[in-house]
Amino acid sequence: LFSFTTKTRDDAPTGNWNARVKVGGALFNKTVKVETIKPNRLKINIDFGKDHIGVDDKGLKGQMLVSWLHGAPARKLRAKVGATFSAIPTRFERYQDYRFDDLVRRFESSEQVIFDQRVDEDGLADIAMAVDLQQRAPGMLKAHLNTKVFEEGGEFSVDRFSIPYSPYASYVGMKLPKGDRSRGMLLTDKQHTVDVMTVDSDGKPVKHKNLEYSVYKVSWRWWWSSYNDDLSQFESADGVETIDHGVFSTATDGTGSFNFEVNYPEWGRYLVRIIDPSSGHACSQTVYIDWPGWAGRAQRENPGGESMLVFSTDKDTYQVGDKCTITFPSAAVGRALVSIETGSKVLHASWVEAEKDQTSYSFTITEDMAPNAYVNITLVQPHAQTANDLPIRLYGVMPVLVDDPSTHLTPIVKMPESIRPEEKFTVQVSEKSGKLMHYTVAVVDEGLLDLTRFSTPDPWNYFYAREALGVTTWDLYDDVIGAYGSGIEHLLSLGGGDDGEAAPGKNKANRFKPVVHFLGPFELKPGQTAKHELQMSNYVGSVRTMVVARENDAYGHAETTTPVKKPLMVLATLPRVLGPKEEVKLPVTIFAMDESIKEVEVKLEVNSILLNQGSSTQTVKFNKIGDKVINFDLKVAEALGIGTAKVTVKCGKEVSTHEIELDVRNPNPEITNVIEGYIAVGGSWETTYALPGVAGTNEALLEVSSIPAIDFNRRLRYLIGYPHGCLEQTTSKAFPQLYIADVVDLPLKMQQRASDHVKVAVSKIQSFMLPSGGMSYWPGEWSASDWGTSYAGHFVLEAEKKGYYVSPDFKTKWVNYQRQSSQNYVAVAEKNDGLYRLDDLVQA
Repeated sequence: LFSFTTKTRDDAPTGNWNARVKVGGALFNKTVKVETIKPNRLKINIDFGKDHIGVDDKGLKGQMLVSWLHGAPARKLRAKVGATFSAIPTRFERYQDYRFDDLVRRFESSEQVIFDQRVDEDGLADIAMAVDLQQRAPGMLKAHLNTKVFEEGGEFSVDRFSIPYSPYASYVGMKLPKGDRSRGMLLTDKQHTVDVMTVDSDGKPVKHKNLEYSVYKVSWRWWWSSYNDDLSQFESADGVETIDHGVFSTATDGTGSFNFEVNYPEWGRYLVRIIDPSSGHACSQTVYIDWPGWAGRAQRENPGGESMLVFSTDKDTYQVGDKCTITFPSAAVGRALVSIETGSKVLHASWVEAEKDQTSYSFTITEDMAPNAYVNITLVQPHAQTANDLPIRLYGVMPVLVDDPSTHLTPIVKMPESIRPEEKFTVQVSEKSGKLMHYTVAVVDEGLLDLTRFSTPDPWNYFYAREALGVTTWDLYDDVIGAYGSGIEHLLSLGGGDDGEAAPGKNKANRFKPVVHFLGPFELKPGQTAKHELQMSNYVGSVRTMVVARENDAYGHAETTTPVKKPLMVLATLPRVLGPKEEVKLPVTIFAMDESIKEVEVKLEVNSILLNQGSSTQTVKFNKIGDKVINFDLKVAEALGIGTAKVTVKCGKEVSTHEIELDVRNPNPEITNVIEGYIAVGGSWETTYALPGVAGTNEALLEVSSIPAIDFNRRLRYLIGYPHGCLEQTTSKAFPQLYIADVVDLPLKMQQRASDHVKVAVSKIQSFMLPSGGMSYWPGEWSASDWGTSYAGHFVLEAEKKGYYVSPDFKTKWVNYQRQSSQNYVAVAEKNDGLYRLDDLVQA
């Protein structure tokens, strides 16, 4: 276990970023999401009572439960649920070899509001999935539900999750014939039977009448001009011909079939489609039909299509020490080579004599077979045998899943039943069987975790995921003369796994202070219990404590959720930002969680940026456990900065506070008024003026020059305020500020501002650097801009000459990239990047 502590900048660009960790020669990557967020204050749970929903569930209603994170019900709050839909493969467990999706239909969806009401006194509401889909879906859909619940003060919490949605009450699926052995194609001048299955949305067989089938021929010309094999316009496309059509029904067990035939010379690509008029669902599949002479020739050239050996194991999953028995069909002649293999090597191989009808072979499961091994069987018959017409060699591969109990750790984490804000609490960690383990502890605000439905990391499932077969197997039977010829399979390699800029010196309000504690790694001695004491911040809600453990090749995890509350609590709400002179209401929610809380005094304290427009104290009375909302009226002063509002609630000895910071900024651009005048020799000049803008943000500068005014001050301000943040423009803003003090006498304050901006630019430019030493043009890109790398590096070199600090590691990587690029440079007309780079290297 290793712990790497990092921190994002306040002005870090949002989006997906790649974190890289190099251990020895191995490089590990992890996508990190950087977002500007606020944690939820409400817990949202929607339960539909089953793992999918659909139109056939008449009267089925989901239920939504909304509560405050600390456990109190969210009374009478407005909730809004929107749903968007996307197509997913239609699969039914019992009918994996049937196709239930329609290639013809294409589905797109916009968000639909399926619920927009208030929950009741207990935070409950019934949700009826009244969905209006304007177009036919190709099969099953996935409903993506986006829920927002609004507090009385305007704040809202969100929840997003997905659930399968069945747009049809029943489904029809087809299974085409396997086709010839050589290429899997159907043949002309032969009747083909299509097996059909009709099921309801739960996959249970149902009987249907008047199913319609059609067989279309699709021309090669049309197919070639289509995009991604798209068939959604096939009925109106040129080159599509209906060659067969009919009606049939399925039996009580859902089974049915129909036949079709294509006669020579009408070989080509065909679409088989079935429509169920009662439900509206359709399925379709494409097939290539060839004439026997061509397919027969391919068969003679490549026999052996039926050389696969199908066998079985006596259990689905094994533990170390269990006996695994495999059974495969065989004749009374021949021998089988049974090989036990993993993702990297052959563990064991032995020859087994074939028995009549079927042969069994047993072996013991060992530790090195976890998490799975592969059984590879090659059944070989004597060359001259005539007892059967099977190929001279059959083969098969099957995974064996192994669960090693010694690879499991079972951490136990104990927390208090509840935690009081601003008080200490203890986390206790132990291992269920008293095993030695190393572990980390994370205590995180559930309001943050719920934003993405974050799951506690499970290292066991990661490190013991099913491994692909890494052993390549081949044989020399292709070189055996006679029997079935020389074209059995040439190579066998089977296997697979089962597998989503602040100005210098200017502070910004830290609006949402997250509750995040990360501890470790620690070592837990066998049989011991570790205790970790932490301090809870002034927070109301709930936290999840997560333990991730490891020892050698054993892994485990545990979690528990704890409310953070006390008898009297308060939450206040303000916008993220405000502007001067704006008026706003400050909603305050008071929670009385004990019968003893009757009369609560509420006090508001604000700083000079915010002005209270009424009384600073109010009284709230409770006659039962619950929550109430009151408002304070505020007005923003004609000033900029960070406004703070602190709300204190008190009842007897119970006291609770909530403090909010917010930015007060002027949304308007800077204004510069220029007054010019000319003074003759021996003369004088005077003028009157009024400073524009908000007090404290304005200033006046006097520039006197014996030549026409250059107006350095205004131009420098424009340069500093240039808005774009790519590599080139970041450099262009700062480069002139290196030399401006050499050209004109600037006030000390202006010199300091220019110096600060150069420092920020040097720091920001370093964030553009890629592992190669080149620099991307925009933050987050993974390709280097050669010209931008040279230009920004040139600026950094000049800044270093002026005395600004440059990281040695940055300079070394940049020089190495420039050197390598110079060596690989190919001169191109109208480009001088290479000369620029060489000049930079000389300077470096």
